[in-house]
Amino acid sequence: MKNNIKDLSIRKWVEYYEETLENETGIKSDKEPIRKFAIGAVIKNPYAGKFFENLDLLIKPSKELGAIFGERLLRCSNGYPILSYGKSFIIGSLGEYEHGNACLTNFFAEPLRDAIG
Repeated sequence: MKNNIKDLSIRKWVEYYEETLENETGIKSDKEPIRKFAIGAVIKNPYAGKFFENLDLLIKPSKELGAIFGERLLRCSNGYPILSYGKSFIIGSLGEYEHGNACLTNFFAEPLRDAIG
């Protein structure tokens, strides 16, 4: 599995899986457990602490990033169906909102959707 993307420095991958067998009041599920999966990447922000109008250093690799997220999400799901998904980001103190958003464009989302169906 590919871990790095040209011109994008990925410092760390995070994968999370949980199964909820009963709700907060202790009532057990009469069906399958609720399964949640999450994939995260810690990326070195090339724009941290600086202002740039052009965010291509984050936008251009986002397609490949989305494909890798899709591969990792499928692996993390252990063959269970993925019924919905969401995208989000956290930006460090030297970054801007637009930096995170540049990573999660349609270029990112399309290969992710293709991977999970």
